[in-house]
Amino acid sequence: MPGYVSPDVRRQIVESSLRIDSLSNAVERHRLYVMNIQDILRGEVKIDTVNSIDSLTILRSEDLMERTEREKEFARRYEEAEKYNLTSHTLRKSDMEELHFYPPMRGMLIDLFNPDRLHFGIDVVATNDKNVCAALDGTVLMSGYTANNGYVIIVQHTGNLVTVYKHLSSILKQESMKVKAGEVLGIAGTQGDKIPTPYLHFELWHKGSALDPTQYISF
Repeated sequence: MPGYVSPDVRRQIVESSLRIDSLSNAVERHRLYVMNIQDILRGEVKIDTVNSIDSLTILRSEDLMERTEREKEFARRYEEAEKYNLTSHTLRKSDMEELHFYPPMRGMLIDLFNPDRLHFGIDVVATNDKNVCAALDGTVLMSGYTANNGYVIIVQHTGNLVTVYKHLSSILKQESMKVKAGEVLGIAGTQGDKIPTPYLHFELWHKGSALDPTQYISF
């Protein structure tokens, strides 16, 4: 999906974070080692009471506990910040089955999901109501006009899901707005002589991979 970090870049970021954390641990152990040596040289710790230098880290338990709590807080904040990222988590099949999708528009399917020919969604011709609705609760990521696809709305949902609504004649929601499942996003448009009837091109994405909407939604 445009605007998202690729899996390779994200993997490099995670690997770099792990290396930094390992280096931090090594620096911390070296600092404690030097402090233990200094204590011995100053006579604050008797030689005959020491089994090994590493055992003296027990005397630094407060320092170590403080670091552990900082690491937990960092992990919590990182997970919170990444929970909506498309490439950070895996949505299990059972989780998908538990979601209740609202049909973005009722109608007749005129073109099916076919990634082999770069058709990453389905095309639905409106039968009666031309309103295009949000498939799930979420936040509008993009709302605007494009030369090839008319008005387009992209909505981010929990569970690393993104829905895309193309070829709208008008839009009713702007970027950053919260929407509920079934809430009207815009009005279906046409494509000139090619498709003169109001229709919707709808896509469903998870972790940067396109899914077949017909497997989860009844149109």
